[in-house]
Amino acid sequence: MKYHGSPKFDYLNGKNKSVEISLNDAKSLTDAISKYIGSKADIVNAAAEAVEKLCEEGERSAKWYCPYDTGELQESITHKTDVIGDTVIGTITAGTDHAMFVEFGTGVVGNGTYPGDSSGWMYDMWGHGEKGWKYPKKDGTFGWTRGLPSRHMFYDAFQDIQKEIGDIVQVEIQKTVGDIYGDR
Repeated sequence: MKYHGSPKFDYLNGKNKSVEISLNDAKSLTDAISKYIGSKADIVNAAAEAVEKLCEEGERSAKWYCPYDTGELQESITHKTDVIGDTVIGTITAGTDHAMFVEFGTGVVGNGTYPGDSSGWMYDMWGHGEKGWKYPKKDGTFGWTRGLPSRHMFYDAFQDIQKEIGDIVQVEIQKTVGDIYGDR
């Protein structure tokens, strides 16, 4: 998540010492929590729990927004959380070869229907235009299309979890290292 500007917060612990934390500098948050509340391992564990919860929610949300045809795409959406040193990485993925076409849309019909940045996506890479194209169907016949609009299930899921990031991180840090004003 990107924060713009440099908001600063002053927190006082029980001994009336203050610490300045910048949302643009993750190290300042890590240093402050380590100094006044818990160990680095505690912080990494709290971050891992928060990322896991966010990924679980993102997976649920992406599956909810996912169009249902055979269920293959919806069932392929999974998440995982990895801890590499002090870094926590959460990923939500779809394990089908057509997920990106559903997310971004295709052809002249899909062009302009993705609500996010689709500048790297080719909507009509073969130049079919309005005339469309034939495609093989699973039953051995052929279908015709001018493309499909974006269904943007991952974009929508990210919009949903973005609203919850602060609350989930706060809860997981409090569960792991205790309340900033109190004891563990």
